[in-house]
Amino acid sequence: MKLNILYIFVVLLLTIYKSNADICQNCLNKGDLCTAKFSETSDNGTIIESYQFIGNCQSGLVCGPLNTSYVIPNKVDWICREYGKKDRSCYNGLTCEFGLVCNRKQICIQGNFTQLGDGCVRDSDCSGYFPKCINEVCQKYKNQCFTNNDCSYNQLCNSQINQCVDYLFEGDDCNTKNDFCFTGLKCLSSGVCGKEYLGLGNPCSIENSQCDVSKGYYCSPKSLICETFIAPNTKNCSVGINQCGDYYTCSCDGQCYPNKPSPIQTSPYQALVDCAYDNKCQMINNINSNQSCVFQKCQRELCDYKKLYYQSSKISCDSEFLISKYCSNINNSSVKISIFSISTILLILLISLLF
Repeated sequence: MKLNILYIFVVLLLTIYKSNADICQNCLNKGDLCTAKFSETSDNGTIIESYQFIGNCQSGLVCGPLNTSYVIPNKVDWICREYGKKDRSCYNGLTCEFGLVCNRKQICIQGNFTQLGDGCVRDSDCSGYFPKCINEVCQKYKNQCFTNNDCSYNQLCNSQINQCVDYLFEGDDCNTKNDFCFTGLKCLSSGVCGKEYLGLGNPCSIENSQCDVSKGYYCSPKSLICETFIAPNTKNCSVGINQCGDYYTCSCDGQCYPNKPSPIQTSPYQALVDCAYDNKCQMINNINSNQSCVFQKCQRELCDYKKLYYQSSKISCDSEFLISKYCSNINNSSVKISIFSISTILLILLISLLF
């Protein structure tokens, strides 16, 4: 009897830890080739050769050029290697470590993390095209904008006149030709910013669909009308063949797994932009930097949003690695505590039964 109880206890523990492990993975090791030459025939019969990715690298590694000191053709004989280190070369397209960016001199730096009005040391700290570090503060040296990063947290760039304009909020007067309403709102036909919950079959736009996601509707890019979003039910997909749809990828276990937010998963992004605005943070180029306003003040929201891109380690070897970067000090501790707590309860039950 005691042996049976012990057996059941061990099986339960293994089940707990197995549920947190990959069921199918084929990740490349450090030094392995991760690109190969492929040949395609164009419509006019011309054979086109190019190098393409042939696999994912182990967690913590990236597919990149073997050499970063001289020019080599794109993706030729790339290998699994470490990310580009701070102040080291990122030549030939090598991805820098998390939170770093590759500057114009092809060096990995901590840059583009400071928004307008915040302190800085050098110009590269500032995010956007026009801000510069003037008197140790990121300021615009031209009264223009190309993107929202050239504007304050409460503004967006009007691309028609290349000027920053204030966001409009619910109830504010607006012009349907220039929709400056805040994320999640649109300029209604009544001439004010608000939310619109379009029903099935209604015309919509990809930029701001307003289809009623609470009912599972999304704006179809093909028909531009609100349709019901249907997740793929393919159980026997084949790797390399798009049988899973736009928001899923086929894993090596023959099943479809999500690879990015579906069009009805809007809440996490809305929570992120709301948190950024409430904390006077701009959604700058490099929100991954641990020195950025968003990362420091909205890390939980950023974590929840990014997890939609790295939902399954069954289709990406580095999903857990990247999530650990976004969600450090948030989820890992709670997951470990949860597993520890269940294990502790089982251990107590075992002892009580045996003795």
